[in-house]
Amino acid sequence: MKRFQIEQGRSLITSHSGLTLVGAALDKYTRLSQQVDKGIAQRHGIQPSDIIKNYLGLLSVGKSDFEALADYRKSSYYREALNIKRVPSVERLRQRMNKSALDYIPYIEQANRDFLAQANVSFAPTLDCYDYVDVDTTVLDNSNSQKEGIARAYEGTLGYAPIAAYLGESKAEGQVSHFPSEIF
Repeated sequence: MKRFQIEQGRSLITSHSGLTLVGAALDKYTRLSQQVDKGIAQRHGIQPSDIIKNYLGLLSVGKSDFEALADYRKSSYYREALNIKRVPSVERLRQRMNKSALDYIPYIEQANRDFLAQANVSFAPTLDCYDYVDVDTTVLDNSNSQKEGIARAYEGTLGYAPIAAYLGESKAEGQVSHFPSEIF
């Protein structure tokens, strides 16, 4: 996997540099690629690990629709950051995920457990002996799309409102969340 050097600059830019962290975390702290390729049969020349990593990459940049993959098909950064050999067509990704999405679940759950264990992520209860969990939704505006299943969101736009949850240590009493700083 290519190693990236991340530096703070003076320019304010919006990018998908977080993909580098996602790819590094998947490769360093999980065996997702090896386990998926061993456990799910390869079809049509694209490895199952490339299928799931492409979909996880889209989710990581806040894209829930298969069509968003078209924006990344020719991006060498996208492939290198996620350590992907091939980016499938939008249609191929949709086909594979529609057919095999449930097959990927045990591998993703195992990768999640492996990441938490291998990265030594620690969770400590708050002063009241509760674990800190932050849950919130965010509206993904799809007003100008032809996507199926969109509906009016609470903000009045057409779109989806996925829910995200974050589990971590309390910041009370000077505690700081422990998360691996050496993913690279």
